[in-house]
Amino acid sequence: MRESLSRFCLVLAWIGGACFLIGAASGLVSLMVASPSSPYTVEFSQPEETCDKDAGITLSRTTGERLACSKLPPHPNASDDTGEFSQQEVTEVTELSSSLALDGGLNASDQRTVERKVKAISRDNGHEQPESSLERTTSAVGRYGLVGGLGLIVLGVGGAMVGLRLGTVETEWTGEQAVPVELAVLAMARQAAPEVIESVARRCLAENHDEGEFDDRIMAFYEQLRAQYPEFLPYSDDPWPPWLAAPLSVGTDHVIILMSGAMSAVPALLRIHELAQDHELNVVDAADLTSGSRQPEEPSTG
Repeated sequence: MRESLSRFCLVLAWIGGACFLIGAASGLVSLMVASPSSPYTVEFSQPEETCDKDAGITLSRTTGERLACSKLPPHPNASDDTGEFSQQEVTEVTELSSSLALDGGLNASDQRTVERKVKAISRDNGHEQPESSLERTTSAVGRYGLVGGLGLIVLGVGGAMVGLRLGTVETEWTGEQAVPVELAVLAMARQAAPEVIESVARRCLAENHDEGEFDDRIMAFYEQLRAQYPEFLPYSDDPWPPWLAAPLSVGTDHVIILMSGAMSAVPALLRIHELAQDHELNVVDAADLTSGSRQPEEPSTG
């Protein structure tokens, strides 16, 4: 299950990356097709501040009068630095601003009123056109793509890290590294000579399968085992499935099992030995073949 979670989260992160790239591309297209900014602008400054000489009209927050950037005190008769505005338009904006400032200066609401007046002048002169449908669409896709994509990337990468963390939590509980267990379940008498059992186990572990019909005991063992511990998702809602390799390797006279050596896999290990005893099968641990000693027929639970 943790492997499935990690894979799902990585796919989620990949989708997030794709959305992020689409959002970035859409944002770029939106900038390319965006209407040019209007040259009709207004700025609000205090007499003692430095104002932007490139602004169309600079107004005093205190009096509402027009300021000249080269002469910051009120300079209502200046005819320069008007940008795109005509003298008549400068007069209209200045008179509106001055009237709004009579109660002690221009507050935020007053400034918005003046800005609406400037936008109206801009529209009258052919600027401030409504956004095109392409501009609106690409702008929206760009915003949502960038934000949503980044969110999916963070969620996917974070989930994958959680999945990896789940894979090590059992080891941290026990304080030692879980060693994989490889078992060979053989269709041969449990009383057979050790050297015969070892020879057959080595052949089966090497995946040298005999031809012929499947032993009924092997098939019964296999079907009962995977009914309780499925080889594929959803692992019977088990957060830590015992199998390290699936599907299990099944031959005519054997089943090869590679499973976790963690504590969570102990119930499956016990079940393997129970079913093997029920069907008169022999269980050999591959580690015992390397060390030269046979595993006991029943696993230790203590």
